[in-house]
Amino acid sequence: MRVFWGALSTSVSPRGLVDSYVVNAYAMKLSKDVKDKVYFLKTWVGIGVEETYQEATKKSFAFANDARPLHKYDLLYFPALYKHHWFVLVVDLNDKSFVFLDSIYGEEDNFYKEVPDLMIPRFIHAWTNFGYTGVDFWDFKVKYPVVPKQTNNRDCGIFAMKCMELWNPRVQMKDLIRPQDIHNIRKQIARDLLLSKHNSTRESIELVYNFNETKHGLYAGQARPFLGICPMKLCFHFF
Repeated sequence: MRVFWGALSTSVSPRGLVDSYVVNAYAMKLSKDVKDKVYFLKTWVGIGVEETYQEATKKSFAFANDARPLHKYDLLYFPALYKHHWFVLVVDLNDKSFVFLDSIYGEEDNFYKEVPDLMIPRFIHAWTNFGYTGVDFWDFKVKYPVVPKQTNNRDCGIFAMKCMELWNPRVQMKDLIRPQDIHNIRKQIARDLLLSKHNSTRESIELVYNFNETKHGLYAGQARPFLGICPMKLCFHFF
């Protein structure tokens, strides 16, 4: 998994729209850091224009299943981008529920008149089609926990990443995320990615502390108010 500095700089800058590669990198980091959750993300390496969505989905399920069988996890997290809007679907295997975490829309909004009917049957089809059995998802409830609402149309990706990180059935998200904190949360996400033990590009970590705008270029200048981000490649290599 590689994230270029331009994508990271744009994603964490004030009012920046979060790039899908950044969401993927954050999901991968969380997958390595947290053991009782599993995060599904598209495995970009090797994917070309000829690959079907089914093949990409199969790779995503295989990646998530690599550590242990999927039915032995408590929570399965799916960051989703639909109509230019990020939200998170959580499959809670213990509580037998599909949980939608959304910083704009709620159960009564038109957005959720169609999203569950799009995602849930496709998830069930993928689960059974790829050989996973033993769970009757048709009996699951659909839930919409209260999530703090964003105050603009550009923060949904930030809220989605924090929901992936923080949500579980016992927490109140309103106590963990406040809209006025999003500016600092953007910085925190960048720091978490850059300084993660899973970031194998040591030079990028050094550049956080030894920033030179002239040497490190355009994106470094744009992101300097945040971290001194530089136009290198942020690489996550997992073994």
